[in-house]
Amino acid sequence: MTKPNNFTKNNWGVAIAATLGLSAIGLFTAASTQVEDLKGVSPYQNQKGEWGHTLVIERKPIENSPLLFLLGVGCLGGLAGVVLGTEPMVKIDDLPNTVPDTVSKSLAWTVWTVGQALDSLSDLGERSYQKSSQLVIRAIPPEIKSKFQSIKNDHAWVSDFLALP
Repeated sequence: MTKPNNFTKNNWGVAIAATLGLSAIGLFTAASTQVEDLKGVSPYQNQKGEWGHTLVIERKPIENSPLLFLLGVGCLGGLAGVVLGTEPMVKIDDLPNTVPDTVSKSLAWTVWTVGQALDSLSDLGERSYQKSSQLVIRAIPPEIKSKFQSIKNDHAWVSDFLALP
């Protein structure tokens, strides 16, 4: 498989901007998440005068909510720098062309990387198979091994086998 085309400055800008924007969304979502804390059971009286019990639950933001919010603001600041800086990495006018190009290059690099990893794994698996098959061959008794060896060295049986109905 041939190596994909490299990213251009515009491709990197779109990739970084997308990462920062999505990170900001995720951080703001996490910062606004509330945790329900069970405080206990409390008695109550309904309108008919009957007594029962109810769970007392306190909803509060997660402990590191301010930090997550600040990190989200930082991501938005980075996004603004990428788009609005003195030398912007992302040109708004070029986005209709740059975004599809960036997505296709990202997919091409992902497919190429996965292919390389699978090739490496198959090489590793092949070496492991060779080692394990050698172990199996060593475990075969010599009488049987000699019969297989004679069949392996005599190729005439293949044509006889293929000629069978």
